[in-house]
Amino acid sequence: MSPIALPKLEEARLSSNIQGVAPTLLSIIRVPSSIRKLTVIHKDVGPDSDSAVEAVIPRLGQACSEIPGPRYLTVTRPDGRFQVPEGFELTALQDSPGANALNTVPQNSQVVTVVSLHTPPPWAPEFRDASLPSPNPEHWAFCNVQEIKIEHVLPVTFWKALSRIPTLVKLEYWVTQGDVGFLEALGERVDWKGDSGRCEPFSSLRVVWARFQAMDSEHEVEYARNLAAVLDETRGMGSTHLESLKFIGCVTVVDEDTLHLLRSAAAEVLWD
Repeated sequence: MSPIALPKLEEARLSSNIQGVAPTLLSIIRVPSSIRKLTVIHKDVGPDSDSAVEAVIPRLGQACSEIPGPRYLTVTRPDGRFQVPEGFELTALQDSPGANALNTVPQNSQVVTVVSLHTPPPWAPEFRDASLPSPNPEHWAFCNVQEIKIEHVLPVTFWKALSRIPTLVKLEYWVTQGDVGFLEALGERVDWKGDSGRCEPFSSLRVVWARFQAMDSEHEVEYARNLAAVLDETRGMGSTHLESLKFIGCVTVVDEDTLHLLRSAAAEVLWD
């Protein structure tokens, strides 16, 4: 089937609870570069179905082939209006949101949103991550991204995939109790070999903002020290010094020894 051009389309919302419908629609329509808002809502129907995000994200690139890949992304939990326990909401912006939160959408900005919903059956809770995104630098949503804000608890597999995006400069993310996904992915720099045929993990990353979320106060400093240690180790392998390292939502007061470690990893350190 030939693609369906929609040259005057300004706003569209595609929503389906039936497996395969949203990806199929995205594969046959072509939204114009002038579109202001596109929302895709796809509900995964269970562990026997294809992953919603693996089906939707590549097709999104087909539908948006006339639009440059977004420079700014947010990955959050679905909000309360969906009443579904698991999933994610990805919002792509072309225009900079400025110095504040990425989820502050600039006026008249072009916005593309993908909501992937998933209800894991009670007998198979391991499928809770089935609708989470796997960043791929070849896909439209991730091929040009420079800044990402994450308000979600994501598995290590997500973080390792995210580390392969060569354009990523700024990362703001949640840190929850026991969450070491970013640390593990960043640590892969240590084992990276220049001739391995793959991109250096987080090769362009210069700004890191960690936002503590429901953390015990004694673990805040521990996490900061662990991050500083990984950054110091990767810098020893030739990686670039961070420009800015910021910790947000801190309850405890950071000690001078920890600050010294952090300042050895970044030109600017903020403990807020």
